[in-house]
Amino acid sequence: MLKLGKIYLIRHGEDEDNARGILNGNRNKPLTKLGISQAKEAGDKLKNKKIEVIVSSPLRRAKQTATIIAKALGIKKIYLEADLRERDFGVLTGKLVKDIPLYAEEYIRINSSLYLTKGKGVESFLATLKRAKSILKKLKKAYIGKNLLLVSHGDLCCMMLAGERGMSWKRGLEKWDGIKNAQIIKL
Repeated sequence: MLKLGKIYLIRHGEDEDNARGILNGNRNKPLTKLGISQAKEAGDKLKNKKIEVIVSSPLRRAKQTATIIAKALGIKKIYLEADLRERDFGVLTGKLVKDIPLYAEEYIRINSSLYLTKGKGVESFLATLKRAKSILKKLKKAYIGKNLLLVSHGDLCCMMLAGERGMSWKRGLEKWDGIKNAQIIKL
């Protein structure tokens, strides 16, 4: 029986929308100078983890983060996976995070964070949790025995952690509220 490798998750470095307090969802803004610095620092932290494969969301901020880390680790190829993209925030895409209560049909507050739960075109947390479980299963099978780095986004990282530990989406948000830019988490 083949042994599973280790899986690390990382949220992308700070991008222009993060810096401005904007819900970016599937927008394609680049990393800021701070985001580039965060990605370089993450690459240094990952050097002793024996990462063999990097799989990234196709969104620009995640690809930039993955490219910077791959360079630090001497990894030549990054694999892109559409299901590692961020949740779709629907009509709230491009709106200020602080304005969630003005536009959302439903939202919840966990600690100091606001989470959009319902609105026109919004991907539900339940759907995001199902996608997270599915992509983890697929990647574990595809890269069995390899040490993986998955470069993704805050909400999806949170749902991958919840899915891996058999938690509900809400419990996952409560446990991993506020995953920071370029935060590395061992799955």
